[in-house]
Amino acid sequence: MADVTQTPNVREIQDRTADLLGLKFEEQSMIGRASRLCERLKKEKKIVVILDNIWARLNLKEVGIPFGVEHLGCTLLLTSRDLDLLNDMDAQKNVQIGVLTEKEAWDLFKKTAGNRVASPDLWSTATEVAKKCAALPIAISTVARALRNKDSFAWRDALRQLNNPSPSNFRGGHNASIQDLLKYAMGLGLFDGVRTVEDTRVRLLTVVSHLEASCLLIDSYNSQRFDMHDLISDVAISIASKDNRVFALRHEDVRNDWPEGESMKRCDKIILYEASVSKLPDQMKCPELSFFYMLSKDPSMKMPTNFFKEMISLKVLDLTNMHFSLLPSSICLLANLRTLCLDHCVLGDIAIIGELKNLEILSLVHSAIERLPKEIGQLIKLRY
Repeated sequence: MADVTQTPNVREIQDRTADLLGLKFEEQSMIGRASRLCERLKKEKKIVVILDNIWARLNLKEVGIPFGVEHLGCTLLLTSRDLDLLNDMDAQKNVQIGVLTEKEAWDLFKKTAGNRVASPDLWSTATEVAKKCAALPIAISTVARALRNKDSFAWRDALRQLNNPSPSNFRGGHNASIQDLLKYAMGLGLFDGVRTVEDTRVRLLTVVSHLEASCLLIDSYNSQRFDMHDLISDVAISIASKDNRVFALRHEDVRNDWPEGESMKRCDKIILYEASVSKLPDQMKCPELSFFYMLSKDPSMKMPTNFFKEMISLKVLDLTNMHFSLLPSSICLLANLRTLCLDHCVLGDIAIIGELKNLEILSLVHSAIERLPKEIGQLIKLRY
């Protein structure tokens, strides 16, 4: 078995494999060493060679590992987080390893952290820490190894950090919709050189497929949706939240006031997912904001008239599960808006959207509205 790592060293892989075979290299050249290792492996009638943690295509001939018809008795076991990579290396059978069962996860955690986790002063905290690893072997091994032989205060601090993995503590990605991503991607212009809705859809499906193959996304109940593991979501939000570029609240968060000053002026995206928000500010000074999403827990929440007045860069606006007899008048100031989603809403007069001359995507999915205003005819750039 050899650990390939992100920066594979062919000489080290050869040395590790040779050591396990009791082989000593006399050759100095890489070609000579590969030939010698290949000859030695062929002497074994049946042998299993494990190459662990592969991040990029590895030239097996360069290493000196026979495969296929070259040595039918040599079985190769390759491990990688990238399914596309394994296909590129002509793997004959791919087996996806899922998360551990609760018992398996605890057994691995206890084995790695040491039996002291079962002691009365640590057991409660240790079990909570283990749960936060979400049954992912790499998370369990990393966290448990870091806490091995540590005092109880270190465990409590680790639990606190795991309970607050990002500035927003926002989780998402469960049954996310390809259709929603399509509307956002079009509005934000995520893919350079991709112009049509269908081309954007194809590009988006390709990206999602690649992320699933890399174990960063998980299949959902149909091909038009996907999931994201909580830990992956936390890391993604943490990265996005650097430099205060993303402000996000989830359904467990309660907000009675709003951040002000420079942090909001630099903010690029705001996500309010069923958060307990008592009141929206009269207006938000977010001149660099490109994306605003709000799924309201309270459909009757009022959105102030001037709320959008200083969001001049906004490209995507998604207001879900809200009641509007009239849309806020400041919405007509969003000259750069390309995507407007008013899904699952109760709508009255929405004639003001006729002022959004650059609008390309308009979504009213599952919304209640008596009739569409004639002003929609003014949206000559509408594509979807």
